[in-house]
Amino acid sequence: MEQQKSTSSIEQYDERRIYCRMLGHELPFSYCRSTADGRFCPRIFDCWHGKIDVGRFIQTHFSDDEIREIIHPSAPKMHTLLNLIRNSEKTG
Repeated sequence: MEQQKSTSSIEQYDERRIYCRMLGHELPFSYCRSTADGRFCPRIFDCWHGKIDVGRFIQTHFSDDEIREIIHPSAPKMHTLLNLIRNSEKTG
């Protein structure tokens, strides 16, 4: 007998596929919810809107801190370093 997945299972949409405009080919939802760094793709809302309740899915399976960090990431190190250099040139 086949076991049904719970509606709250993180794998519940994994087999669904969509064309990824960023990478240029079709991908399963499993890739979108867990990219190479283990986080969901920030474009998941745009790509999957209207196909699944992606907002509810994200809120169910990710903490507020994880969501905040993915949606509003801290500045990349290179950007921070360039700003420090520019500021030191202005004051130095």
